[in-house]
Amino acid sequence: MAEKKNTLPEELAGNPNTPPETLRELVQNENIDIRMTVAANPSIPLDLAESLMQEDDQWLRMNVARYSPHLKILKKLAEDEVAWVREAVAKNPNTPTDLLEMLYVSIGFGRYKLKGKEDADVYIKTDAGKYVKDGDDA
Repeated sequence: MAEKKNTLPEELAGNPNTPPETLRELVQNENIDIRMTVAANPSIPLDLAESLMQEDDQWLRMNVARYSPHLKILKKLAEDEVAWVREAVAKNPNTPTDLLEMLYVSIGFGRYKLKGKEDADVYIKTDAGKYVKDGDDA
């Protein structure tokens, strides 16, 4: 099977050096792949991230939650009704420890699960305060 080639708009949408004005134009595109890529851009401007986090599309919100550098966005999405979005906040390397503490619940013996997610993976808390999947190298 041939590997999918990104289009120029997708390349621009994912490039952290793309100017904010260009990202604002790209997010208006009908193509969901381009919009998803803008949502995952780690250099997304705050106003654009705020706009995308209010979308009905949980996948857009999940991408914002996973990659946004903005604490204001992470705090809001940590309370999202969709567990996958909250889990994406937990996986974002920009999420501070105090916010992670709100997302996880202890299940005993130093193991944790994401709050409100029945089939959640089990995590352990590292000495550095990060949560990693039980069985993964810390």
